[in-house]
Amino acid sequence: MNEFPVVLVINCGSSSIKFSVLDVATCDVLMAGIADGMNTENAFLSINGDKPINLAHSNYEDALKAIAFELEKRDLTDSVALIGHRIAHGGEYLRSPSLLPMRLSIIFVGYHL
Repeated sequence: MNEFPVVLVINCGSSSIKFSVLDVATCDVLMAGIADGMNTENAFLSINGDKPINLAHSNYEDALKAIAFELEKRDLTDSVALIGHRIAHGGEYLRSPSLLPMRLSIIFVGYHL
């Protein structure tokens, strides 16, 4: 485990990616932001309420790469001990809040609503 472990929490929506980095020990928010306007010419990334950064490419993959780059700039990449992702709709498989064990994660590979 890292000396100062953090949790990266991601919420991919229909037009944005919201994310936070939390200190594992205190749950303090170390970094939070949004990549918004996905798949439009106005896509941007805003971190900790700072001035938005225009994203050259507006797709989800490039937005996640930009978020990863911002983690690297802040020396947080190696501290990520856990990653959480919000699944807003589990379809027919998940009908209530659940931990996602490996056997259930197989269901979601390639599963899109």
